[in-house]
Amino acid sequence: MTTSTLTRADLTDPQLREEVQKLIPGTRNEHGDTTEVSFFLQVQGKDSEELGPKLSGLIRELITAVSSGEDLAIVSQARVFTTTAAAKELGISRPTLVKMIRNGEIPAHKVGSHFRIMREDLESYQRAQLERQKQALMKIWDIEAELGIRE
Repeated sequence: MTTSTLTRADLTDPQLREEVQKLIPGTRNEHGDTTEVSFFLQVQGKDSEELGPKLSGLIRELITAVSSGEDLAIVSQARVFTTTAAAKELGISRPTLVKMIRNGEIPAHKVGSHFRIMREDLESYQRAQLERQKQALMKIWDIEAELGIRE
């Protein structure tokens, strides 16, 4: 079995873009909406198998990005963060993060004497923080409207 690695040059190859663009017209209906597309995997000596919706969606996004010439980056992300890495991800200091963990604002577990934060917990905190910010902004807009500052 041979494995290959895609490089930036491979992804911008005109022949690859042309092959991918041939697939794209079949993925949109007359209104421009995305239509259902299925992907199958054929392994030599075995029956082909339909890929699940998440993997199919990923492949569809990849095909769309390649066909439009977008820059692509596929990176591996840590599942568990140290407090240093999590603080950097959140844009806060490590001591502030540790205080938040101790206050129960962000779930964490200990490995020895060190805290570790799961990616899911970090993303959940970020989503909740964004929602709190949106709500605060909406309250400010309401106050401005009441005071006649904002229409």
